[in-house]
Amino acid sequence: VLLALHRTPRKTSRMHLFIRHLSLADLAVAFFQVLPQLCWDITYRFRGPDWLCRVVKHLQVFAMFASAYMLVVMTADRYIAVCHPLKTLQQPARRSRLMIAASWVLSFLLSTPQYFIFSMIEIEVNNGTKTQDCWATFIQPWGTRAYVTWMTSGVFVVPVVILGTCYGFICYHIWRNVRGKTASRQSKGSGEDVAPFHKGLLVTP
Repeated sequence: VLLALHRTPRKTSRMHLFIRHLSLADLAVAFFQVLPQLCWDITYRFRGPDWLCRVVKHLQVFAMFASAYMLVVMTADRYIAVCHPLKTLQQPARRSRLMIAASWVLSFLLSTPQYFIFSMIEIEVNNGTKTQDCWATFIQPWGTRAYVTWMTSGVFVVPVVILGTCYGFICYHIWRNVRGKTASRQSKGSGEDVAPFHKGLLVTP
């Protein structure tokens, strides 16, 4: 996708800009989330220092947030274009860039707590021996449930609700316009059919 956009000779549109950054977010998922997890599964234990453990866990969540929120800002841009078309005339390129930048920055900030949750700690394996691994540590007993709830809400629930709301308004707006145009055509057609009939009544006493 990035190569196709790079080879496009015409001027880059707002949608091309969103697609480019969505592709970058998907690449971040592939290289920052999937690839480290694959290496981790192959070695069974995390092989690296404490700082690398924290960075890897941060980038994994950052990539997931970025991919989800880039879809959100793209959908929000489509909502503005369809439901509020006059706003697209007010510096649309600048607004799109601000939305994209906000998506990257918000994803980075929301994934920052990973630095404080994960670290290299000593754990006990099945045979009673101890080894070090990149592990999450929670002070409160409800910390695990809060973390899972936070991740599920931030990465899945909130984006899905926003996407559903925006697309719902878009579909309603399109349906209302189509229904209005259909009713207008029907009224014009019925007016043309009735007009000659009334003229006949007027000229025939």
